[in-house]
Amino acid sequence: TECVIRSYTPEELDVEEHFQPDGDWVNNFQSNDWFSDQKEDCSRKITYLMVRTNDEKSLQMVRLKIIEIIEETKQQWKSTQFLVDSHVVGYLVGRGGRNIKNLRDKFNVQIDISDPNPENPLKSTVTVNGRDLQAMKELEIVMKETVLPRNYNRMPRAKEETFEEDLEKELEELRNAGEVLAKGFY
Repeated sequence: TECVIRSYTPEELDVEEHFQPDGDWVNNFQSNDWFSDQKEDCSRKITYLMVRTNDEKSLQMVRLKIIEIIEETKQQWKSTQFLVDSHVVGYLVGRGGRNIKNLRDKFNVQIDISDPNPENPLKSTVTVNGRDLQAMKELEIVMKETVLPRNYNRMPRAKEETFEEDLEKELEELRNAGEVLAKGFY
């Protein structure tokens, strides 16, 4: 199946200015939809989708997907915000933006992370925009509990004078844990 999508202005098609294809649906486009990279007025575009296939079943699947996209596009965008510690923003974004991209793709949302707040430089605001309120709530939970674990903090540097004592304590705790585990196997 081959799909080609192309948008035209009424002038390009030599169509009268008052012509409105697809009625209300065209007027419901927001700047975050298909034509977001274009600076001109989206509602003035006439969009055609050409589908080429030899299989009737594939054509029907494309039709159903188009209907699904249209219904999703009709939903209004919702927004939610929450605060995260500024020192974990890099962890949230991930190397090369990998973590944030995975979350965007999984939950079909837009995620914006602000610079640290001027009033509270230890916090940054995360803004999530999407159409599915349930997905946005799930994303907030994932970001707070999974991506930003409660115990995520940089390890404090050990003081040189207590380093050996701390190491001995940890080794003793590991020995005790090993003994407890060993008792369970015998």
